[in-house]
This record gives sequence, C-alpha cells and structure tokens, in this order.
Amino acid sequence: MVHPLPTNLSISFLENLCSDKATLRNCALVGRAWAPAAQRGIFQHITLESPRWKVGEGLSRVATYLEANCRLIASLDENPRLVSYIQSLELRDFAVWKEDIAYVSIHNSTAEIVLRLSNVEKLSFQHMMWNNLSPRHKAALANMLKAASITRILVSLLSHAVHLKVLKLGRVALGDSAFENFILPESDHRVVLPRSIKLSQLTISFTPDLTDWFQHESCLFEVRHLHSLHIQTERPYPFAQAAAMLRYVGANLRELHLQSPHSLPALEAASNLFHLGYTPNLHVLRLHEVIQMDTVTSIPWVKSLFEPLLNSDQSRCTPKQLIIELYLHNPLRNSQWAHWVELDALLEKPQFSSLETVNIILVGRDSLADGVVERLNRELLFLKRSGKLNMFLAS
Repeated sequence: MVHPLPTNLSISFLENLCSDKATLRNCALVGRAWAPAAQRGIFQHITLESPRWKVGEGLSRVATYLEANCRLIASLDENPRLVSYIQSLELRDFAVWKEDIAYVSIHNSTAEIVLRLSNVEKLSFQHMMWNNLSPRHKAALANMLKAASITRILVSLLSHAVHLKVLKLGRVALGDSAFENFILPESDHRVVLPRSIKLSQLTISFTPDLTDWFQHESCLFEVRHLHSLHIQTERPYPFAQAAAMLRYVGANLRELHLQSPHSLPALEAASNLFHLGYTPNLHVLRLHEVIQMDTVTSIPWVKSLFEPLLNSDQSRCTPKQLIIELYLHNPLRNSQWAHWVELDALLEKPQFSSLETVNIILVGRDSLADGVVERLNRELLFLKRSGKLNMFLAS
C-alpha cells in the first residue's frame, strides 16, 4: 500500500521546488541537484503531536501515529543526511493519555525519533507534563538538552540545558516543590551549580511565583546579566511581580520590551511601579500594545517610565531608541491627544538628550485614517523638528 503524503508536507515540498517550469518538466534530469535543497527545507522543523483521545477512534489514532513515526525513523536511518537538516523540534500534547495500553508505545516511539536528532538548535514544548512521560522519553529529552547545539528552548523543565542563552516562559505554574524540581537528579554525573546557566535573553509571561523562583538560591539560571528582557503579561496585570523582576535584572539590560496595560485602573497602578531608573544601561525600549482610544490612552504610563529620571542622582543614561507600537481607535475623534504634547515636552528636557530616535509603529485599520500622521507630527513638535521622530505602518 502506498501512503499519500500529508497535505502540509506536500505544500512544504512544493514551496522548496524551483519555480522554473521548463526545469520542472525535466525534473528527472535535475532531481539530484534540487533534492538536497528541497529536503533541507522540508526537514528543518519537525512537530510531533501525541494523538488525542476520542471515543471510538483512540486506538486507530495511536496506530496512525506509530506508523508515521516508523516511516520517519526509517527515512532518517536510510538517509543520515536528513538528521543534519533538522534544527527545530516541537513536542505537543504529551500530557495525559487515557489508555494505559498505548502509553508506552506512544512515548517510546517518540523517544526513538528524539534520540536520532543530534543537530537540534531550538526545542519547543506545548502542553507537556514531565511526570507523565515514559522513562525512555524522559531520558531521550534529557540527553538532547545536554547537547551544545541547544541554544533556544521554550519549556519550564530546563535543568539539563547548561548551554542555554535564550529562554521563553509562558503561563508557567510553579507548585510547592518547584524549586526542588529544577535540581538535577543524583544519577546525573555532572554537577550543575546554582546560577551556572547564564541567560542573555529572557521572554516571560508573569505568574506570581516566577520572580521568587529566579531569585531563589537553588535556581540554576543567572538572570542578573541579561542583555534583553521581554515582559509579557496575562490578565490581571501582575504589576508588583513584573516591577520586582525589572529591579532584579535591570542593571545590565540593553533591550527592554514592555506590554502596556489597557484599562485605566491598570494604567494608573502600573505608573507607580515601573520606571527606567532600574535600567541605567538601556539602549532600546520597545513598548507593545500602546493604546489611543476615546476614553483612555497609554501615554501617561509611557511618561511615568521616564519621569523618575528627572529627579534621579544617577547619570543621565536613557534609551537611545524608543519604539512605540500604537493601537488606534477613532483616532481623530477622541480627547486624548493632549497627553502626546506632554510626552513631547518631557522628552525635550536635557536629561533625555541621549535619546536618538522615537519610532512609532501604527497598528490596525484606524492607523490608515487620513490625518493621523499629521496629528502626531503636530503634537510631537519637538521630536519632529529635531529629526528624532519616525512613523511606520505595521506590515
């Protein structure tokens, strides 16, 4: 029986083919030339998704998953060059399985693929429960995490990734034993000391425990020398935790991304906590989801980031570049524009003379309204005249 190629694989294959129709008509003659390039594109990223349980279809889905894995394993064994092409691996939904009979087969089949991948640079986990993995699956992943090639990973179980530089944590829930869970087991012969994994870039969605976790004496990750920090937030906005994190890691930051609150109470609460006095070496400040609506605007919050520096005894180290992603709603019919004049006057002060550019990225269909750019140019008169102001439409 000939198994048809999955649609997504066929599309990826076609996208990597030469578009010259004359060449394609003679593909038998040039197959050896384009095959490696096409294979490199197809196998660059692999996603392994555990079959989901559905009444009446559970075992058939398991069989389909195992057969697909067997074909992939056979391809990798027959053509070792394919292994070198795989740079990104994503594992999804290895959390709960309702049929014990399929548990070992699913996880061990996945482990056989993971064990063959020696060139992966980026590893992503979605909906994973470490304690529910089979011993062989755990061992395969632990072995991969030790590889020097792994420099990017999206996961909460990281104690083996001693070469990690870039970490992204989203919606992580830490239990009472969270600190102990990140200590290597005694069976691991290497000793990984606390704060021995030195991160340079961190993207984080805050939950109440994360700030304490990074500061805990047993934490394996050193974040006080970060070059880049991207703070994302879930609702409700955890102001105190995010501000504490910024205080802890801000001294060496070169790049900071912050997400604007959206409601008036949230904006007022955040204005009392965040400021750039924590980041004396910052070069780039990027503000995401800054809003300009009929009844509320984020600009007072933006001002509050800079205002504490006016009375600071610190040297006048302010960002060289400010980037604002501006979301507009009825931009020419609201009464919030006066706040932009205040921001312009603030940034004109000598304390902020090191600010070289202010880039405003207009997002959303209302950004196309006639008069928006002209209005911003008029309200930000100093920035416009000084040549610091640039405006772009989001692509």
